Amino acid sequence: MSKLTTLILLTSRFYANRLIEMSVERSPDIAVIYVEHPNELLQFGEDFLRTARLVSFGSRFYVKSEILKLIGYNSYNFHPGPPSYPGWAPFNFALYDAAPTYGVTLHEMTSDIDTGVIVGYKNFAIPKDCDVQQLVDLTTTAMYDLFAELIDDFTKKQSPLSAIDLNWSGHITTKKDFETMCHIEPDISEVELNRRIHAFGSSDGINLPYLIIGGDKYMIAF
Repeated sequence: MSKLTTLILLTSRFYANRLIEMSVERSPDIAVIYVEHPNELLQFGEDFLRTARLVSFGSRFYVKSEILKLIGYNSYNFHPGPPSYPGWAPFNFALYDAAPTYGVTLHEMTSDIDTGVIVGYKNFAIPKDCDVQQLVDLTTTAMYDLFAELIDDFTKKQSPLSAIDLNWSGHITTKKDFETMCHIEPDISEVELNRRIHAFGSSDGINLPYLIIGGDKYMIAF
């Protein structure tokens, strides 16, 4: 098998410069590039991809199995939540559950979302009265920290990253689950309404809390 020569980052411009700088500083002999969409990987030849490792960091895009098969040194994803909150919008569901702790999970990418072998994890306590944006910010910091801890593995290890003793658990949440939580029934209790608004009121970029009265849908502004 050809030697690992390239680290490909599936990320956005917001994260890319910092991740590239961190990687090159530690491993100046390896090429580090980034793409914003997995389809961009198809512009590279199969020989190139066979000598690459893919790391998805802060990306919202799913990587198809036919692309994953082309990556010679495996593909890994930073899931912005702990193994107990796989799937869509883990921040929101953790706050709804009043979870005391949270974390970041690094796992091997497979054709099924958030099911691959877990190879890294970092957790932290959720502060009192934490809102969604605060939790997102804390999670981003934890993601950077975990990336820094694993740079040598990403850029130098010629074999797959080693599994750690953690397994996925819990329901894999979807966009439909988020939309369901945004449906506010007219007879909802005050306690439950406050929980919903605290966790889901900031939206997931698609859904916002709403009421249906007389067959008409009313968005709830906060």
